[in-house]
Amino acid sequence: MNNFYYYIATLALFGIEAFLAIVVNDIGTIFNFLSAITVTFLGFWFPAFFFIYGEKKFPNEKLSKENGFHRCMAYFHILLGLLIFILSISSNIISLTLS
Repeated sequence: MNNFYYYIATLALFGIEAFLAIVVNDIGTIFNFLSAITVTFLGFWFPAFFFIYGEKKFPNEKLSKENGFHRCMAYFHILLGLLIFILSISSNIISLTLS
């Protein structure tokens, strides 16, 4: 990695952290948003995307018929993760506006 990009990224992250430290009164708000993002990525999207990618990268004629159900469930996980992501982010936004 080029040192220039490293220093720019480091300064940008520090600037964002300093700005949030000044603006946000309660760190729990930040944790609520971060947990909404990480739970949907780790619990729903990453496993589904890895399965779909792995199935395309390593095709197997024997298992392609059996993997139809699993592929369908992977797409269902993506949609369910999207629904949970929207609900959790909107819940965090509503709790911010009401308090």
